[in-house]
Amino acid sequence: RDWLKPDPDDGTSLAKAHFHATIRTGGDWIAAAGLDKCTITGADGFGLEVQEMTYDHSDIRNPTGIVFPNNYHGIHDNTWHGFYIKRAAIRLPDELRTFDSTRPPTIAVTNMLINSDGFTASIRAENVIHYPSGNFGDWGASIDTIFVNIVSSSLDSGGMNGQIKIPISDSSLIYSATLS
Repeated sequence: RDWLKPDPDDGTSLAKAHFHATIRTGGDWIAAAGLDKCTITGADGFGLEVQEMTYDHSDIRNPTGIVFPNNYHGIHDNTWHGFYIKRAAIRLPDELRTFDSTRPPTIAVTNMLINSDGFTASIRAENVIHYPSGNFGDWGASIDTIFVNIVSSSLDSGGMNGQIKIPISDSSLIYSATLS
């Protein structure tokens, strides 16, 4: 409880991490861990969750459910070695929430691979700035979602979307932008 507290917190329970390792002959092993939803002690409102974080050192199998992007040119078979996270998320404090929904801003990484081919992941921030709370040069605006897809340490795709209010219009315009 000095570092992490479960979410929701009953005042006495501990945050839970789960560990699993499969070790076979000849250096063939996979170690996995996960962290249940929790908050960071002393950083009010910041939360963490990690699903299926795995280190693969096996030539016989890969982590269960591993996902390689369509344009991933590295090793796709059971000889793949490296670090894999299915999903990890950071929840930002409610004080940063500008959306009316019950969901606070979150930043998540999915299908993260780190190996000799580099860094591969899909990174997404949601509920960033609600319309018209954003002020961009006196133009009301929102940033609903920002995402970046990285494959083998290179930008594959990215974008953002939201709304913007320009001075010559009474209503907001919906926008989407491509990052390349």
